[in-house]
Amino acid sequence: MSWLQNYQKGRGFTLIELMIVTGIIGTLAATSIPSYRVYLNQARLLAAEIELVQALRDYSVLEEFSPPTGMLSDLVAEGYIESIPNDPWTGKQQAVTGAEEESDWYYTNDGKTLTIYSLSHPNRKYSLPSFGDAPLSTPDSDKVDAQAAVDAQAAVDAQAAVDAQAAV
Repeated sequence: MSWLQNYQKGRGFTLIELMIVTGIIGTLAATSIPSYRVYLNQARLLAAEIELVQALRDYSVLEEFSPPTGMLSDLVAEGYIESIPNDPWTGKQQAVTGAEEESDWYYTNDGKTLTIYSLSHPNRKYSLPSFGDAPLSTPDSDKVDAQAAVDAQAAVDAQAAVDAQAAV
């Protein structure tokens, strides 16, 4: 009689066999759950980085320049993101103010590259092309300055025409 026929007669599994299977399942669970948590935190970190990168890109495209080096709370204040995503490795809640945010994220803008850093992973950074630094004057003031220059030139031309008429 084979061992399979013994089990088919209703004998069942022995205690030792059940303990071995339980031990194997326990060992697999003990090694896989921590790995799963690491992968889950890495995925959350990547999602947070992508959200920040998208907000900085939106800002750059709509404002036509990249934000200067500084606080991500400006992106929240201007509505580019709802809140600053938390870094899953620090275990902190989502930040809204700059004071809370400094412990998770920061970014730099050198005029060529906009770089996001996560303080929990110092060697990890995400770089994207910069649209340049903020202009020194706003586009509206440039229009006003250009119109003032045109008006000033017209006044000089008019004065020169008057002087030319007076000289004749």
